[in-house]
Amino acid sequence: MTRSVKALTIQNYLDQNLAKHINDALEQPLHMGVPRIEAHKFISFYEHDDSKNDTLLKYAKLDFNRMKGVARAYFVEAQWFREDYVPPFDERMSNAIVTGTCFLDPAAAYIGLGDIAGIDAYE
Repeated sequence: MTRSVKALTIQNYLDQNLAKHINDALEQPLHMGVPRIEAHKFISFYEHDDSKNDTLLKYAKLDFNRMKGVARAYFVEAQWFREDYVPPFDERMSNAIVTGTCFLDPAAAYIGLGDIAGIDAYE
């Protein structure tokens, strides 16, 4: 049975949301995908489930949005690195709050930069 025949059979017997979820799994199995992207797909599917746990759904969305913010902050740091830009401490701190694990890490990140970041850049 080909995938298109399976897809037609699935769509005839199941509700549209579940059929889409199964078709997505046939296209790309869960274990072959990027976990965060697969989680986002599952959130979209789970929103339409009648037996959903609203608290779990809320926290899953918060976690996904938090990770999107971290990814954006990493891209900002990558852009700084690519452009050989050393941000002022305030600018670095606003980004480091997102990417760092504690407030001391951003200050420690300037250690070892040598000629790139001197006292002027730190202040």
